[in-house]
Amino acid sequence: MLVERIVEHGRRIGYERLRLDTIRDLMASAEALSCSVGFIEIPAYCEEPNPNAVYCDQTLT
Repeated sequence: MLVERIVEHGRRIGYERLRLDTIRDLMASAEALSCSVGFIEIPAYCEEPNPNAVYCDQTLT
C-alpha cells in the first residue's frame, strides 16, 4: 500500500517516471513488490559497483 501511495503521489506532483534499484536475490521481496505495482526492469541508469544490481522504471504519464 505504501508503494502504491508513493507512485500515486509522484503522478499528482507531476513526475513523469520513477526509478529504483534493488539487489537481485538479496532483495527478492522488494523486486517482487516493485514488479507487482508496475515497475519493469531496465538497463542500468548509473554505474553500480554491485554486479547484482537490478534497475527498474515506471512511467507515470
